[in-house]
Amino acid sequence: MTSVQYALRAKRRSLQWHQTASMFRDEVLLLRHGERLDHVNRNWKSNVGVPLSHLPNTDPPLSTDGRWQALETGLFFRQQRRHAKIRQRELGMLSMLLTSPFHRCLETAIIVNITGFDGKLVVFVDPLLGDWQSSRLYSHAPGLGGSYDLCGDSILFCPHWESLHASLSSFFRTAACKRKLDGMRNLVDETTIAGWVETLDGLYNGNASFLLWTSPSVRRSLHQGVSCGDASISYPSDRRGGYAPCRSITNNGIAVKYPEGPGCLLLRAAEVVRTHFSNDTDTPSSVPRCVWEAAQGEAKGLPRTFRERSSLLTLSMSDFGSQPFNSIALLPPTRTMIVTHADVVSALLKQCCPKSYAADRKFSVPCCSISYISRSNDFYRGEGATIGTKEVKEDEQAPPVDRNQEWDIGAVGSFSHLQSATVLQYT
Repeated sequence: MTSVQYALRAKRRSLQWHQTASMFRDEVLLLRHGERLDHVNRNWKSNVGVPLSHLPNTDPPLSTDGRWQALETGLFFRQQRRHAKIRQRELGMLSMLLTSPFHRCLETAIIVNITGFDGKLVVFVDPLLGDWQSSRLYSHAPGLGGSYDLCGDSILFCPHWESLHASLSSFFRTAACKRKLDGMRNLVDETTIAGWVETLDGLYNGNASFLLWTSPSVRRSLHQGVSCGDASISYPSDRRGGYAPCRSITNNGIAVKYPEGPGCLLLRAAEVVRTHFSNDTDTPSSVPRCVWEAAQGEAKGLPRTFRERSSLLTLSMSDFGSQPFNSIALLPPTRTMIVTHADVVSALLKQCCPKSYAADRKFSVPCCSISYISRSNDFYRGEGATIGTKEVKEDEQAPPVDRNQEWDIGAVGSFSHLQSATVLQYT
């Protein structure tokens, strides 16, 4: 998002350099998953056919309304990216998707990605974004419909594709007949929906897995599960004849100890922020290689006067784990959507905005609502940085970014992008 943010700010010639530099920001959209099926039908396991019935009781799919909520969210971003004004188009852009490994979150993320971005966004799974493992919510540690696989040094998460493909392919095919789409005909036609089905079929036939991006401690926990024998060798095919030997972790938990109290959930939220946004001692080593490659690709199009641009471009892949940058931000400015659960959204808001929200604050986070937070990003700034075509005087330098800087709040539990009826719930 650096190039987009720079293009927008460069148009405002009345701003001093230090004012422009402070506008580079990390933006995070916290999306709660769509309505879950067990909230509509508690006996869903006995009323759905194969393969949905193979999902654990603790990992239900979306309801039909939940899928519509996710589709409306995707179409909102699709519409924004087609807007005539660049500022509105920016609001429809995302750098990546981070999601909980629970089926309802993965299903929401896949629908948003396919309908809003033609399936082109990269999706990462982080177990730290999993549902709160409270004893009042779960009588035992919840199992997942998908599974973790170790392929070389990488940890992948393979969702329950049989369930996803069966439910979403029929949902997309019937969407064209629904009156709910009548007001979106400028965005959706038969060709568009056929493209959605084709993209979904490609993911299913390729047995697509999502790369794990989580904290070093969670990675170690998952690796230890394998070394202790809590795993089995598997050879998942891509349904077209290709095979890749992997080591599958049969314990489908989320690498979080059960039961989990409110304080533990807040600590987990802090770990999420540290892992994905803060340049701490060990976080650079956990950043996926493809993310660094994308940052390098973007840096090639930036002005030469951007601080750290040359360092990033000349950095070899083997050195990414020992990131030499002095910034507080882990990466260049990004606009990230996190698909997770209501309790986790609340915990992240309390962690990122402690002065605004007390630990006992209750939030209304409806299904598929969006909460928006942002903070200044200093990756290309730092002390003594120059961005632009002229030297920056010492008294024009932007003030350093506080490592403990609180995030700014743009919205909490917003559902203005939805057309479906919304139920308010406070968590």
